[in-house]
Amino acid sequence: MQERPDLDVNEWQKAINSTKTFSSPGIDGFTFAELKQIPKKLLSELVQVVAQMEAFPEWLWLSKTIPLPEVQNNPLRSQSRPITVLSSIYRIWSKITARGILRHLASQLPPEITGLLPGRGAFQAAYHQQVFLEKARLEMQTLTGLTLDLKKCVNLIGRDQVQILMQKHGLNPQLIDKWANSLKVLCRYWL
Repeated sequence: MQERPDLDVNEWQKAINSTKTFSSPGIDGFTFAELKQIPKKLLSELVQVVAQMEAFPEWLWLSKTIPLPEVQNNPLRSQSRPITVLSSIYRIWSKITARGILRHLASQLPPEITGLLPGRGAFQAAYHQQVFLEKARLEMQTLTGLTLDLKKCVNLIGRDQVQILMQKHGLNPQLIDKWANSLKVLCRYWL
């Protein structure tokens, strides 16, 4: 994937429009309601500014970590989970970049690998598996197999290993470097 999906103003517009209007704004102060109203010419200039960055600046990487209640009314500590809110601009950039990366990986990884990839979600995987089992039963074949559910595995993979994997899969070096350089200055504040 040598192309840069983060340079496409239309991709930015799609990503902005797909966000929840009242999602929490990040440290950059942009609300998604404001970003949805930004004129295309101004958005184009913003895209160019972000594209020229080798890394997101440190001040744009300040994040706030807040408890998100899972129940209504006075939740106990065990009834909430922490979420980290990054800047709105970074969240849009990462959404666009992740979509491009997943499209690229979908063209490279074998069809047996499912989840997160376009056209290979949990529903498609379960449906394919069901058809496979029904066909085997109809033909009186014995089957064995293994299914792994790597729930939340992304949080357990080291950043250096992810960077190596991205390089090996031919992702754009500028995107990899921007991501890696930006992570070096990430600073979380607990509220």
